[in-house]
Amino acid sequence: MLKLQNVSAGVDADPILKNINLEVNPGEIHAVLGPSGSGKSALAHLIQGSENIIVLEGTMTYAKKSILKLAPYKRTRLGIFTTFQSPPEIEGLSNLNLVKATLEAKTGGVWNGSVEESYKTLLKTVGLDSHFHEAGVNTVSQPPEDWKKNEIVQLLMSRPTIGIVDQIDEDLDDETLDYIILMLKNYLKTNEKVSLIIISNNMKFLDQMEPHFVHVLVNGKIAETGDKELYKRIISDGNPQLS
Repeated sequence: MLKLQNVSAGVDADPILKNINLEVNPGEIHAVLGPSGSGKSALAHLIQGSENIIVLEGTMTYAKKSILKLAPYKRTRLGIFTTFQSPPEIEGLSNLNLVKATLEAKTGGVWNGSVEESYKTLLKTVGLDSHFHEAGVNTVSQPPEDWKKNEIVQLLMSRPTIGIVDQIDEDLDDETLDYIILMLKNYLKTNEKVSLIIISNNMKFLDQMEPHFVHVLVNGKIAETGDKELYKRIISDGNPQLS
C-alpha cells in the first residue's frame, strides 16, 4: 500500500531523515519509536506531504503510484491521515466545520444529521464536552489533552486507510488513553485493510495496540526493525536511545 524506498528528506539541503525504507501493507500496524529529535514526527509529516519537509532522494508510492508531488489534501483524499504531535491553532474555524470540510473534501459526501450525531458521540466518548464542536480548533484556552482527543476524533471521522498517530499518548491520563486505544482498535475491526503507523515510546499504548512491526529511529535512520519484542526490550531496559 505505502512504500518508501531509500528516502532522504529534510529542511532545505539539511537531511533529517536518511535512507528510509518502509513498507506498510493493508491490515498492518507499525510502531515507530526513538529518542526526541530522531525524526519520528518528520517521518509522519513526510508521508502526509508537509511543505516543510523536502524529499532529497528516493521514492514514495501509495497503491504503487508516486505521491511525491501530491499536496497534503490530495493524500488525505487517497486515505492517508496524520495526527499532530503538537496540533496547531486554526483561527476562525470551529471544530465541527473542520471535520465537516475534511469529510466532504475527502468523500464528496453530504454532511447530514446522522453524521453530525456520530461526530458528537465521538466527542463525548473521548471526554470532550457537549459544546466542544462549537469551539475554535486548538485554541490556547483549551488544555493540550483536549487537542489530542480532538485529533483522534478527526482521524476517526476521516476514516483513513492509513492512519499515522503521532505521540497521541502525550498529555493524556490513563483513562483517556484507554478510551482512545479502544476506539482505534474498534476502527481497525471495521475494515481489515486499514493500517496504522503508531509513533510512541509508551509501553502500555504499544502493548495494547499489538504492532506487527517495530522500527527504531535514531539520528534520522531506521537503526533496527523487528517485532513487538524489540520495543519491549528497548523500553524495559530503559534504553538511552529513547532519552
